[in-house]
Amino acid sequence: MAVGVPEAEVFAAADRVLARGERPTVERVRLELGRGSPARVGQLLEAWWDALAKRLAGETRLPDLPAAASTAFTELWRVAMDEAHALAQRELDEQRMAADAERAQLHTDRIDWEKQLAEANLARGEAEAARTQAAERLQDLQRRVTQLEHQVAEDTERQKGLEAQRQAAERDRRELQDRLATREAVAAQEREAAAQYLRTVEDRSHAEVDRARQEAKALRNEIERTGRTHQQAVLESRQRESELRHRLGKEERSVGEHAARVRALEEHLARLDGLGDALRSAQEAVRTGLEREAQLRHALDEATHRKLKGKLAGSGTPSRTKVPVNAKSRQLP
Repeated sequence: MAVGVPEAEVFAAADRVLARGERPTVERVRLELGRGSPARVGQLLEAWWDALAKRLAGETRLPDLPAAASTAFTELWRVAMDEAHALAQRELDEQRMAADAERAQLHTDRIDWEKQLAEANLARGEAEAARTQAAERLQDLQRRVTQLEHQVAEDTERQKGLEAQRQAAERDRRELQDRLATREAVAAQEREAAAQYLRTVEDRSHAEVDRARQEAKALRNEIERTGRTHQQAVLESRQRESELRHRLGKEERSVGEHAARVRALEEHLARLDGLGDALRSAQEAVRTGLEREAQLRHALDEATHRKLKGKLAGSGTPSRTKVPVNAKSRQLP
């Protein structure tokens, strides 16, 4: 905005505003002039009000009016002028306060602008330093790129060599896989053959054990039947029979022990490869026990037969010959 507007122009502008019936204010006078600072216009407008009062005081003389009317009109005019002057003073104070606030705001803005300028200068210095560092960093990166390009070329050559090695290793791996597959197939066949052989041996051993159990059960049943058949004749020879039965009890316990050993051997033979030899040993032990039992039965039959024969000879009753049980006929195959 322009500073130093002439006083005459301000007074003329204020007169024009007043002539339009409006109250001359700083803003209206500035608007009428089209220029001028609020402080300058306000100061000149205050002088204009003083000049206006003087001009009006000079025009209060009314020679054509009566003295009383002239006095009253003058007093009225003075009161109006005082009121207008007070109103103008208030507006001038408001304008002055607005100008002071504007000056304070301008001062604050100038401080802010100075601070922003300092920050901008600092930022410009930092930007210059960053630009210098970036240029140096760019040079370093360019050198690094050159080195990386050489390294990439070397790595490419090395990669070609590694690729050739990988292909050779892949061929070796496929050959090893083929050989491994062949060996696994052979091993699978051998495992199947071994499993088949083991199942055959187990089935054979189970059959042998079952047959031995059945024969032992048949022998025990035959012994029981023979004992019941000769029970009546044995009653007459209690003492001898008691001794023989005592011996027979021992032998039966021995047979029971052998049978327990057979069962233990059966469980053990299931985990051994030499199942045939162990089974034959168990059969031999059972056969020995059965032979001893048959001998005792045979001795018991002969003693009973002789006793009955003596009694029958004394009574004259023809005797029936007792055919002894042949122990060998009950031997295990």
